[in-house]
Amino acid sequence: IESSSTCRLDLSWTTEHACKKDSVVSSNCSIRRGSKMFDLMPLSRSLAGGFVSVPGLREGVTYQINPCKAFSRSSPCSNVAACQTDHSHLFSLGSMDDRVLRYVDGEFAMTFQHGTRCHSRLHRTTVLRFLCNSTE
Repeated sequence: IESSSTCRLDLSWTTEHACKKDSVVSSNCSIRRGSKMFDLMPLSRSLAGGFVSVPGLREGVTYQINPCKAFSRSSPCSNVAACQTDHSHLFSLGSMDDRVLRYVDGEFAMTFQHGTRCHSRLHRTTVLRFLCNSTE
């Protein structure tokens, strides 16, 4: 976790799937930029329970995320890409329907928007940055 505010969560995920690939893969969770190919679908297939759970910066807070396949917990975390558990309260951190993949200036990031309302007006948003780790 890089930063966390009430309305926005910034995460970095170091994985071999963010490294350059030579083959072309077509899916909703891949992106090709020039000669660079990124396929994140293997991350979704390897997640037990449908998501990865990451401890928050505060005690009692955890984040669940699956960048390529929506998952559901109790409401409001239904058909989501990311969810926050704050003790016994759940908050959607973004919809799979609003997922945006970007590869700009050497950075590969995915943004999920339109999560649970925050302070009754803004919607929670998640930005997930993928970092290359070719040793996995």
